[in-house]
Amino acid sequence: IAEEDFVKNNASWLDQLKLRGGYGVLGNQEIDNYQYVSVVTTGINYPDGNGGLIQGAFPKTFANPDIKWEETAMTNIGIDFMALHNRLSLTADWYVKNTKDILLNVPIPISTGGSNDPIRNAGKIRNQGIEFNLGWNESLNKDLSYGVTFLGTYNKNEVVEMGAESQAITGGTIHGGTYTSRTLAGYPIGGFWLIPTDGYFNSTEEVQAYQKDGVLIQPSAEPGDIRFKDTNNDGTINDEDRVYCGSPFPKFTYSINGNLTYKNVDFSVGFQGVAGNKIYNATKLELTDVTRGTNYLASTLDYWTPENQDAANPRLIWTDPNRNARSESDRYLESGSYFRLRNLQIGYTFPNAWFHGFVQKARVYFNAENLFTITSYSGYTPDVNSSNVYSRGFDEFIYPSNRTFMLGLNVTF
Repeated sequence: IAEEDFVKNNASWLDQLKLRGGYGVLGNQEIDNYQYVSVVTTGINYPDGNGGLIQGAFPKTFANPDIKWEETAMTNIGIDFMALHNRLSLTADWYVKNTKDILLNVPIPISTGGSNDPIRNAGKIRNQGIEFNLGWNESLNKDLSYGVTFLGTYNKNEVVEMGAESQAITGGTIHGGTYTSRTLAGYPIGGFWLIPTDGYFNSTEEVQAYQKDGVLIQPSAEPGDIRFKDTNNDGTINDEDRVYCGSPFPKFTYSINGNLTYKNVDFSVGFQGVAGNKIYNATKLELTDVTRGTNYLASTLDYWTPENQDAANPRLIWTDPNRNARSESDRYLESGSYFRLRNLQIGYTFPNAWFHGFVQKARVYFNAENLFTITSYSGYTPDVNSSNVYSRGFDEFIYPSNRTFMLGLNVTF
């Protein structure tokens, strides 16, 4: 567009302006072999009716001869922009990515006889959002130049369809507990579904007042215990009180990078962060749950007493009759937003005259990674990933990020 006369004559500061659009369909062929074949398990004992047993076999997984590739259709519209003698640049894209026929292990009734859920093309997922790259690069003179870039992505993940309208796949199961996330239509993959908490009971009167039709909602509670919300108003705290509490996917992912060169000295820095996601801190649960009989976090000592009603933890009691440490509550759900100094490097390139042609180029540098992270997350690191797609944002003893310092020398002969 910048080459058109009406632009050249009215916007001489504009160096490039281009609109883009695209549409494509890709197939995912990363499918395990023989998924269409039924798996049979041998060594199964069957009663013969006379008090004896006969060895036989049974189908462990039902066959599905109709499975096929997943398909992803992507539509994008973008713009490329450069101005002010190519110092200012912008690349931006709006996209919609629809994936259908997703291969899922769809649960079936146990009465069918199979012990494993069969694989079906049963899901549809949509990712849509905006990504951009905004930059400024300038050479002030032959000795000094600098540049700054800001990259950002806003993305919304949504499950459009599962095997059935109410079909759900659970994930994020903690040891000795129950699931923390569900994947179901209308919500993101692995969204957190938990029972909301509502502070502590600070007196016996508060416990007695929390009732439905004259019956206590939490009959085992005492002052210092957690109050759980009866969201469906049936007078009982159970799985039916779970509500959607957030997504493990960041709404916004960004990075800021800068570089500066002055004569033989070069400097670069990179920041990175995410915003809008949730993390389930299972590590905190396991290291503050006093019923487990293990070593605890020092923060466990900040527990409720009549004199410390704003404590971080409920009252200490070995048996936990109120189930304060139940894994299905939102007590351990935290914000996963963070801002991190990811990388910092400073270098010096030696003048070639120092080496009299023996060395073409030599540079010494110092590099540091993961210098600091600003976050409200109480775990070791907000970088929480999982190999299980249905358990994203589930932190169960995730290894912390390393802080690295390195001194190096690059020599070209």
